Amino acid sequence: MAIDTQPLVFAGDSRGRRPPPGLKGWLFALNRQMDWLLERIQYCEYDETSVRNAIGFTPIERAFLALEDRRFYQHSGIDWFFIPRLARQIATFKRPGGVSTIEQQLVRTLLERRERTLSRKSREMILSWILAHRISKKDIILSYMSNAYLGYRLRGVDQVSRFIFNVDAKDLDLDQAMVVSSMLVYPMPKNVRNNIVGGVDVSANEFLFNTAQLNKKWNTRIRRRVRYGLAFASKIKEPR
Repeated sequence: MAIDTQPLVFAGDSRGRRPPPGLKGWLFALNRQMDWLLERIQYCEYDETSVRNAIGFTPIERAFLALEDRRFYQHSGIDWFFIPRLARQIATFKRPGGVSTIEQQLVRTLLERRERTLSRKSREMILSWILAHRISKKDIILSYMSNAYLGYRLRGVDQVSRFIFNVDAKDLDLDQAMVVSSMLVYPMPKNVRNNIVGGVDVSANEFLFNTAQLNKKWNTRIRRRVRYGLAFASKIKEPR
């Protein structure tokens, strides 16, 4: 199944064509980009993550939601509860972050647009809201798991799970799942990727111990992120 190059509908396509000015043109451009996203997500189903075939709510799903979007099953692509947190970050002069839903992260990953601008964020939120009404929550999180960048030459939860722990993502225990999910924020650096022995059975603690000398700063961040996720894991509501 072939996928055409992403339509750069807001800046003109490869032939230099631009949508007509005004609201009508903007809606036309938005619709084209949404169609392209849905086609990409449908294409991802041909490269299924093992979690799709799992029975019940897996530890990797719980870890993803504990760290990235604890209200995933309660919102529709936009979580308005992030506004107070964003306001606190701005008031304390902290760099705004940690307010994107899984839908928004999936849109950003597929579009490969990461510039920190208001126009990018607003477009991302609109596309995420539409996406949440077009496909199921299960398909959204599985698509994100399949496409997420988790480190040097590592993309998708199954690839990194097999490389680090020698198991499919659906078979990770909670501690291992937290390590994998932590790499969404702190991807595995090249020196760790190239100097650990992959494809062997190890626990989460053994992996963290083995990587401590390779990259102490990265290791410390992953440990902190794992502790944070484990503190909230039991509070994640399973889908009905």
